[in-house]
Amino acid sequence: MTTRSKLAGLVLAVAFAVACGGPGRFIQKGIDAYARGDYPDAAQRFTELEGDQGHMNPKGQVRYLVYRGLTAFHLGKKDEAKALLVKGKAAYDAGDPKWLPPQTVEEMNAVLGGLQ
Repeated sequence: MTTRSKLAGLVLAVAFAVACGGPGRFIQKGIDAYARGDYPDAAQRFTELEGDQGHMNPKGQVRYLVYRGLTAFHLGKKDEAKALLVKGKAAYDAGDPKWLPPQTVEEMNAVLGGLQ
């Protein structure tokens, strides 16, 4: 194996490790806690991601904002929920409808309608 191919392999391995360790996997852990109805755990997981928002791709940003907003709503934090869901809906509307399950979109819209 040449030095060049070793270097290429190393670059690919590092890129894969960075991609797998990005905020997406941690967003999913928050979503999983939300789906279980464990809103305190979901809130904690989303709070831990606050500093990573600049590293999220558009899909991750939408999922983070919407699920964090829904979590805040379930915890009775209506002002926080509204602020997050307004941003999340705007990002969702500008993105791909496949980024959120239809039932989550329905819940987001219902909660926003109730908070207006």
